[in-house]
Amino acid sequence: MIKTYTYFLLFILCYSTGYAQLNVQFSPIPSSYNVNSPYPVYDLDVVYGSDDPNRQAFHIMLPDTVGTFPLVIYIHGGGFTGGDRDVILSNGTRLQEIKYFLEQGIAYASMGYRLIETTGQDTVGVKKCVGDSKLGLQTIRYFADQLHIDPDRIALIGSSAGAGTSVWLGTRSDMADPVATNPVLGMSTRVCAVVALGTQGTYDLYRWESEVYHDYDGQGTDYTVDSMSNLLSFQRFSNFYGGLDSNYHFLYDSALIQYRQDMDMFYHMSSDDPSLYINNPSTAVLPSQDVFHHALQAKYLNDYAINANLSELKANIPYLNINTTGGESSTAFLERNLNNCSLTVGDPPSLALNAILAPSERICSNGVESVSIEVVNNGTTTITNFQAGFSVNEDSIVEESFVVNLEMGDTTIVTFATAANLITGDEFMLTAFVSADNDVNTTDDTLSQFITFARDVFEPNDNVAAELPLVGVLNNAAICDALDRDLFKFLVQPDRPNVQITYKGGGELVYMRLTPYDPSGSLTIIDSTSTDTSGEAILTLNGIAAQSYMIELEGGGALMEPDSYYLRVQHSDTPFSIRTDLDEAIFEDQFLLYPNPNTDQFHLQFSIYTVTNLDIRIVDIYGKEVFRESGTTTTGENRFSFNLAGVAEGIYFVGIRLEGHSFAKRMQIVR
Repeated sequence: MIKTYTYFLLFILCYSTGYAQLNVQFSPIPSSYNVNSPYPVYDLDVVYGSDDPNRQAFHIMLPDTVGTFPLVIYIHGGGFTGGDRDVILSNGTRLQEIKYFLEQGIAYASMGYRLIETTGQDTVGVKKCVGDSKLGLQTIRYFADQLHIDPDRIALIGSSAGAGTSVWLGTRSDMADPVATNPVLGMSTRVCAVVALGTQGTYDLYRWESEVYHDYDGQGTDYTVDSMSNLLSFQRFSNFYGGLDSNYHFLYDSALIQYRQDMDMFYHMSSDDPSLYINNPSTAVLPSQDVFHHALQAKYLNDYAINANLSELKANIPYLNINTTGGESSTAFLERNLNNCSLTVGDPPSLALNAILAPSERICSNGVESVSIEVVNNGTTTITNFQAGFSVNEDSIVEESFVVNLEMGDTTIVTFATAANLITGDEFMLTAFVSADNDVNTTDDTLSQFITFARDVFEPNDNVAAELPLVGVLNNAAICDALDRDLFKFLVQPDRPNVQITYKGGGELVYMRLTPYDPSGSLTIIDSTSTDTSGEAILTLNGIAAQSYMIELEGGGALMEPDSYYLRVQHSDTPFSIRTDLDEAIFEDQFLLYPNPNTDQFHLQFSIYTVTNLDIRIVDIYGKEVFRESGTTTTGENRFSFNLAGVAEGIYFVGIRLEGHSFAKRMQIVR
């Protein structure tokens, strides 16, 4: 039979255009196979790895080219030093299996893998052999559509080393790596059933001495590691684990201890492992007569499976008079399990919320703000739709659906049709979330963002009412706009005719002036001022008419940088004084919170030049209050301490209020 090599160099792929497709070229199965199925086809030597393409390849045979089929993967034996996938092309038993399964509508594959070196030192050992079979299984699952395979119905059958490999794959917890760069490694390794023909019980070879062959003759005789090393040769024994200094090196070297555990099927076996069929027909008496296939290897595997409470276990070990098969053959066992399999391993989606893009953490004025988020597909299954939502200060939830085409690793930005209501208040906690059907990881689906103003916002006190709303009237100007000239309008109410306007910034104002608002554009200047030496400008107008006014700022460069200034407009039913000492301490960078992060004890320190009331409030990312304390400042340096030993670790926000002034500091509690 002529072989056509289909090379798939898995790791040389173009990430910008997506992952390559498997170049499968199916041909009709020769009539000599005598397969009675609609249109049986096969492809030989489909390469799944680039380390050794001659070994890292599989043969695959299908009952037909239409539809998807369950799959049996055969893994060859040879003591990990010989054998290859071609055995199915000539071995009578394997040829009968192929015919049987294809005629039952079940596909068949033969897995090749790299071998342990026999002519020199091997620095990797058996891990590369079983690891290749794992990668081959994941490759078939990743390209299941092209291969016409049902990824949820795959079973394993192996002989000798292939039997042990099948058991190893079956007993390991799912080895899918959802964050791997190579998407194939993100595929599940779980299977429906395992048939082990002439198997080993475990690849922790010390357990062969301490358990499998301990007192093997009932007279206290052990078959030791030294005996196995002598039987196999030290080099072969050493190469099995990637190199040993001595026979018992693996008992005290931490890396080798971990290696043994990784390869120990007894250790990894659990009740959720797939159905297992064991058939070890060896009649050897002494371990040395058949150390790899001795009946005791099967017995201990069977015993551990019983203790693990496997869902289904069948064993045929004639030498020990063990037969729990009920007359069912290994092929019938696989067929039944594949037909009844309930795995759902076709890579469930994993959607994550990457970032809240809008609104930003610092906004410029009260109002409604568009909400935009960035989401990413961390799974390998394409996501075509998902749900997302948000809430403000734990209020009513806005939830919407989005239609997308997110392949593995893709990100997208979506904007909600409904805007966030940030009209009332001066600080907001916006929480956003995403969800997709059957999402495997919900820990990365939610994000919260604390939103404050780029300028300070003041609350009413005895003399000063809440800040008047400002509306930009030039180029949609707002208080944060990077413009040389900003205009704002506001409305004065009849019962509060006293207004004070304060500007603070990093540069010099050419002027700040107040005029009645006139849509025609004519200006009647009521008052005007410029910044003083401290960079501040104040306009105080008591007893002005109730109407709309416009504030005009011209900066000469002072307004060129966003967030470079703040503007405050206050109104009151009593006249304003020109200024107070409290105005000297209104920038939040004068407040020091330390140590931050910390475990429990925090200190807040600042200087102020007047006595005033202080309120400290700490909230979590959802706006829930966890601490509050009120007090009075003293002239000069102030320090307040608070202990949060009873508060859970996480991100919190400290709100600080001094009379009508408000500030916020971010803090983190770590344990």
